Amino acid sequence: MTYIKEAISILKNRWPEAMLLVGLGLTLGFLNMNSITIEKDNASPQAAVIFLSLAIMAFFLLFKTGFLKTVQQSGDEPQQPLTLLKEGKKFLWRFVLLGMLYITIYFAATLIVMPFLVPQEAIASNPEKFIPVIEKLAIIDYIIVTLIFMKFIIFLPALIIVNDVPIAFGLSMLKYCKLKEAKGIVVLFLIQMAVNLTWLLLPDFEIELKYQKIMSLLPTIINQCFILVISVAAIRFVSSLNLLYDNENKSESDITEGEN
Repeated sequence: MTYIKEAISILKNRWPEAMLLVGLGLTLGFLNMNSITIEKDNASPQAAVIFLSLAIMAFFLLFKTGFLKTVQQSGDEPQQPLTLLKEGKKFLWRFVLLGMLYITIYFAATLIVMPFLVPQEAIASNPEKFIPVIEKLAIIDYIIVTLIFMKFIIFLPALIIVNDVPIAFGLSMLKYCKLKEAKGIVVLFLIQMAVNLTWLLLPDFEIELKYQKIMSLLPTIINQCFILVISVAAIRFVSSLNLLYDNENKSESDITEGEN
């Protein structure tokens, strides 16, 4: 639990930056929720919401990666937003590609797993009957895929930021990150999963639309807080490994563990 305590301490001391990141994440969640409710034939507002979401997502990535890099460099010392943007711009496209990679892997794994959970013949014979079943099985699919790629999700972003490496070399460094050595981070990750699943499984309450929107933002806030703590803890854990990377030769043989 050492890394979790360190992460919480850092976030307390740098709470304005943490609040900025949570606020950006909340704004993205609000825009995504509104884009779903916009009528399909009203294309102009929908396009505007999508464009705004992409712009905020870019700033979110810049601030978050910059924040995590300064966590490695300066610990709990507060930083100015411009410093975060300057540090974050080095990682923007790597994290855009990382997001695309994760989405690709997730859907590929889903295509492999789903036929075992729901027979295609049964869906084809009566698709309407199996819609509620498919929704529940999608949750099971989420659990399976997330657990399989847990190490990838927790440590790969931290490896890229701490060692300033391309995605491919970050993947090659994953072997140095042992889940059993980061039990606190793993437990918190599993708690986050459990909280997300609890919200997904809650029944729809018959309340006014405006209150539904407010209530739907609550899990986004909680999720962003969990993600921040896990991300900062992962940075501290990866930094403690003292992995060395030769930026000139750029070969896997140049990756070594430094002296602890």
